[in-house]
Amino acid sequence: MGYIKIPLGNGYYINENAQILSKKGKKDRVMKQHIRGHGYSCVSLTIDGKTKNFNVHKLMALSFFGETKGLEIRHLDGNRLNNNLSNLKYGTVSENQMDRVLHGTSNRGSSHGMSLLNEKVVLEIREKYVFGKYGYKRLAKDFNVSPSTIQDIIERKTWKHI
Repeated sequence: MGYIKIPLGNGYYINENAQILSKKGKKDRVMKQHIRGHGYSCVSLTIDGKTKNFNVHKLMALSFFGETKGLEIRHLDGNRLNNNLSNLKYGTVSENQMDRVLHGTSNRGSSHGMSLLNEKVVLEIREKYVFGKYGYKRLAKDFNVSPSTIQDIIERKTWKHI
């Protein structure tokens, strides 16, 4: 399959391998892509005289699937840099989150940047509570968290995945 027009302005085309072609200027050229801090491939395009960065996976979805409000673009293999058409699909926020858990790219549990605990400690808290050795206040003091955090762990409102 060849290139198709990106529906954002004149002069830019994209193929199913996520290569972006500029037909602006005297000579056609494949645009260089770069990775931004969020880990997605981006490309700088000039639309209506203004240069702006666009996520490549969003350009792929817009060009090949059309615009769909309320849905996210899923990377089916979990690799944010694999923007081939066969790896992209629209899905709900919930489906995208399930993909992240499946691929191990979720920020749940100890991989969350604000986490004070880890999976081993959470299991220890539950074990100590279940055997009646400790109450919420004692566990909170021992693990340097609030009693409400302990309660949420015990009642599985948080750390549900373990």
